[in-house]
Amino acid sequence: MESMQNCIINKQTDTLTKMDGELTNMALKLDAMDEGVKTGFSCVDKDLEALDTCVNCCHKDYDDVVDKLKFAEGRIEVLEE
Repeated sequence: MESMQNCIINKQTDTLTKMDGELTNMALKLDAMDEGVKTGFSCVDKDLEALDTCVNCCHKDYDDVVDKLKFAEGRIEVLEE
């Protein structure tokens, strides 16, 4: 009887040990995935900042061209008069 109880306890202990190992592996994988996601978001943030800078530069160039066209339009009106 005692032998059977020890066998059951050993099986349960083995099962619990395996489950603990699996949980540890899953936690490590989750940590690695979390780091990957953080790295991915960091890259996306840098790309968005670069695009924002580019758009702001293009917007400034656009405003400069608009100002020059308005000035040229004013000079054309003067010449037409």
